[in-house]
Amino acid sequence: MRGMEKLIHDLEKVYDEITAIALLTHSLEKEAKAMRNPYTDIYKLRAPARKFFGMEEASLKQMIQTLLTSWKSEHRISANGRRVKLSPKEAKLLGLSDQEEVDVYDLYEQLKTLQKT
Repeated sequence: MRGMEKLIHDLEKVYDEITAIALLTHSLEKEAKAMRNPYTDIYKLRAPARKFFGMEEASLKQMIQTLLTSWKSEHRISANGRRVKLSPKEAKLLGLSDQEEVDVYDLYEQLKTLQKT
């Protein structure tokens, strides 16, 4: 019986060590995700966004930079920079078909929906 008790004790120790490693790994994964930067991290784009931007994957920064080119050249950014007039194609892409002008913070949130996260 003594051998069986030692085996059970050793198995319990191994179980505790495996559990501790699993918890530590999970904690590290959570920390790594928290450190991600949603503005610069690159994600695959959903089909409509791939077609619109001509890219398979992009960061929010890349999408905004692409859109900024036409917004600036067409003077579609408000004087205070807080609102943007969307083209019909842009509004449709973002699911804002009836909304021509949008707050940049709302736009940021809408652009995130174009990424597969």
